[in-house]
Amino acid sequence: MNQQIETPDQVIERKRTRQAQIDAEKQLRLQEQMAVLYGLCRNKIEEEFDGTADVVVSTCDFQENKVSFQDNEFSDDVIAAVTLALTQAEWRVERDPSKKILKIGKKHSVPLAAPVIAAVVNRPAEVRPTAIEQAKTIVGKYTGAWQLYGLDTYGGDTVLKATWDDEVEAKDPVQQGNRAFVTVSNRMNFSQWCAPPSGSSISLDFTEGFFVEEDGSAGERYFDMYGQTTVETQVSPGLFSFETAVSSQELTSLGFADAKAVLSAKHLVVKSVTHAEGVETEWVTRVTTIEWKDPAGATQGKQFVSLKGFHKRIR
Repeated sequence: MNQQIETPDQVIERKRTRQAQIDAEKQLRLQEQMAVLYGLCRNKIEEEFDGTADVVVSTCDFQENKVSFQDNEFSDDVIAAVTLALTQAEWRVERDPSKKILKIGKKHSVPLAAPVIAAVVNRPAEVRPTAIEQAKTIVGKYTGAWQLYGLDTYGGDTVLKATWDDEVEAKDPVQQGNRAFVTVSNRMNFSQWCAPPSGSSISLDFTEGFFVEEDGSAGERYFDMYGQTTVETQVSPGLFSFETAVSSQELTSLGFADAKAVLSAKHLVVKSVTHAEGVETEWVTRVTTIEWKDPAGATQGKQFVSLKGFHKRIR
């Protein structure tokens, strides 16, 4: 009997073909296992959250007897539901809290390729808070400390013009038309300023709240002061900005006695809300930009921080 001897190339090709068959068998078993996981995750999430769920599978490198469930984007209640479903189906589940990964191994299972499962839960749209509910969150008492800056001369150096602390009370939330708002009383106690004299106090009343959307939910935040409505633009959660005009009275306090020489003037205010140690604090910085004609008729400009301070909720 003649025995055919394989050439090196034939050996390589035979091994490659056999490995391809092994890989195909592994992939088939993987698909079968993933079908089980898909159904468990989808059904359990739909049962728990009364919504629809989708499980997306992508294959990673080969590992023995386990799959990895990367849950960094999922809430704890979703992970708990999926973990329970897998455990009840006799999957071995181990969670690594530091890496937020579920390591899942099937008892008596064959080796699997390690997939990454992303479970996306389509829950019913959350009910947005109403405008009056949001207005009520403003209600309370606050204290603050402030510094006002201006120029020593036209285009000169920035100098401290005034300092004061204040006491603020926001109360009586009400909805009228397309606005839900509170009435705000602000009593300012000046420790430095020539007008009013240091040691004197000024009271300022205004309203602050939210516009009402068609469905009654809260729209943009705003405040009404001196008969002018200013809308606060939310840049990101807890961060707001808004622009206001500079009145002729403000120009004097900022170091511009001759208002007629001013060509343009505006404030840009940035407000950041923090909750360190459970205490709500609003940090405010105002940048002022002013252009004017100097005595020679040339256009000049200046941008500077004209106000900074904070309000801290005390009740």
